[in-house]
This record gives sequence, C-alpha cells and structure tokens, in this order.
Amino acid sequence: IMVSAFYYILNLKENANNTRAIRYRKDLGFKDTEDIQSKLPKFIDYFMQNYKVLGKTTNWQEHVKHHLAKPHIHIVKYEDLLKDSAGELQSALQFLNRKPLGDLAAIAEEYTFENQSKRKPGQEKKTAFLRKGIAGDWKNNFTKEAAVLFDQYAGQQLIDLGYEKDRNWIDEL
Repeated sequence: IMVSAFYYILNLKENANNTRAIRYRKDLGFKDTEDIQSKLPKFIDYFMQNYKVLGKTTNWQEHVKHHLAKPHIHIVKYEDLLKDSAGELQSALQFLNRKPLGDLAAIAEEYTFENQSKRKPGQEKKTAFLRKGIAGDWKNNFTKEAAVLFDQYAGQQLIDLGYEKDRNWIDEL
C-alpha cells in the first residue's frame, strides 16, 4: 500500500485539482518520485500521521483496525486477485449475496493488468495509475529504515490482515 500510495499520490497531475497530492508534495518537499528508497521513510511517516477519510484526519492503522472489527467487511487482497481473479469476484459476490451478471472468468480477463495497461505485468510505468501489475514489489523499494518505521505504525495490521505471521518480517529484508 505504501509504495502504491507513494507513486499514486505524488504522480497525480497538478491540474487534477487534487488537494491531497498538492498538500503531500508541498509538505514533503518532493518534486518527483525518483529515488523512492530515500524518500519512502519520510512518506510513510507523513502518510501514517495525515491519513484522511471523508475529510477527517485519522491514521491508516486505526482506519484498518476499525474496518476489520466490522462483520460486514469483506477483505479482497491484490495478491489473491492476481492468483484467481474470477474466484475472488465469486467470493465477493457471495459475501454480498449477489449472483454474477456474466461470465466471471471473462470479466476477470477483460480487466487484467495487461488488458488495461497494454503492458505485461512487471513492466513499470511510474506515472501510470496501473504502475506495475505485480504483487510484492514493495520489497524492491523498502529499505530497513522504511520497514522499521512501517512496523512501528502498522506492524500489527500486517498480521491482522494475514500478510505476516509475526513482527519478524523485518528481519527477512
């Protein structure tokens, strides 16, 4: 989420009138998204302290914790969508007590990264909304400093969401 948010927020066009992107760029002093490894710790710290939902400042980890406690929330992970898009769509529809309105495999195929971006997964375009189309790219961008900082803010949420078994994930970097 942090790597995607870094590129998405900081690459929004100035003329998009996106107040969050403008505020982030100004407050962080970032002119571009080059050298993410040196900028990511500062971005994580700022993002975690200035996260807004419906105009209210909160923090990302509390936002996640709040929604995980609700019974009417269905978690959809990007990694799972990549492995079995049609199955994940089916699971979401079942959770919503809805029937598919078409062939889920065909729908999933229509919306693959490759069909949407006209690039193969892994072919990065840093300024595109569909940047890279792979899971796990955060490991290529996180430094130990970024990982320690993220863990301080949201290490427990990684466990609660099932991404990690314990807080030792930092040692694997």
